Amino acid sequence: MKTFFLAITLLSTVGLAAQNKLLFDTSKVDAHTKLIGRYDQFDKQKSFSFLNFIIEDPATIKKVLTALPLGAEEKTDYSNLDFRIDIIQNFHKTQSWMINPNTNSILFNDSLYAFNIDKVKALAEKYPFDYRFDALPFNNQDQFDEYLAKQEKDKFFLFAYVSSFAFEGTFEIQFPRNQKFPNPTAIHDSLAPQIEKFVPKGKYSISYILDERNLGDPTQFIITIYGSRKLYDKLRVEYFRNENWKQNVAKGYFFYRTN
Repeated sequence: MKTFFLAITLLSTVGLAAQNKLLFDTSKVDAHTKLIGRYDQFDKQKSFSFLNFIIEDPATIKKVLTALPLGAEEKTDYSNLDFRIDIIQNFHKTQSWMINPNTNSILFNDSLYAFNIDKVKALAEKYPFDYRFDALPFNNQDQFDEYLAKQEKDKFFLFAYVSSFAFEGTFEIQFPRNQKFPNPTAIHDSLAPQIEKFVPKGKYSISYILDERNLGDPTQFIITIYGSRKLYDKLRVEYFRNENWKQNVAKGYFFYRTN
């Protein structure tokens, strides 16, 4: 089963505007901006590779973004979000949205909105492309930045991102989906004040990661907490267990155009 290394960071959410608004502020588009549609890199079947597109002309990017508004909010279903649209600026991913092409839905925060996938199909026909990626471990930010600088000289290099170096490690707490915890945001609101008994704001992060476990089981939420070993040892949330402590070794993902 595929694993989706996308985390919805619940501590401070940024993203799409409300219904019928644009996906992205087009005034921020410049000569260093790329608009990329691509199948999820962990989908070994490349199920939606036929939807891949890339646009590098600023005027065209603005026009396309204006033609891709959100529709009405729909029932939340995290399954089969196997395609994404990325805004790339100066080799960094500025914004990303996950899409289910089969249901014409796009994910924002904890909710899905209607989305016209036919417009993506038209872009794929006009601006087709394919890509490859490398996943490499990094011990610190300087090491990542040095490697990134070398990749930027490659004419086929598109962008890179890296998991956080800010925290000592991660651990998980599994919550049931019920009236008290209907979505990850409700869990964040419950967790944050309990965490802040031990560490201040800015010293932790709470995320809901769209991996195979969360996507495959609609009865529960596995929440990932980024922080210190001290927090892992001391935090007690009702009858739930802290599990799967992992020392942080950041992984960088580097994307390259192949045609």
